Amino acid sequence: MPARLEGPEEIRAYFAAAAKAPIRWEKFDDMVVHETADPEVVIVEYNARGKITTTGAAYQQSIIAVFQVH
Repeated sequence: MPARLEGPEEIRAYFAAAAKAPIRWEKFDDMVVHETADPEVVIVEYNARGKITTTGAAYQQSIIAVFQVH
């Protein structure tokens, strides 16, 4: 996971590559949105759940994302 993605092209390229991962996403849950003192910054926490397509094993990832919007 890169520390930072700058602009729409980098974001698109990252998610295009991630879509090729052997994970079938089934659920995104437990989302919490945190407001910050900076009105242009939002922090989101959530869980991503799915299965590894090559083994059938369950997959769970806890994610925190920091978004800066203008």
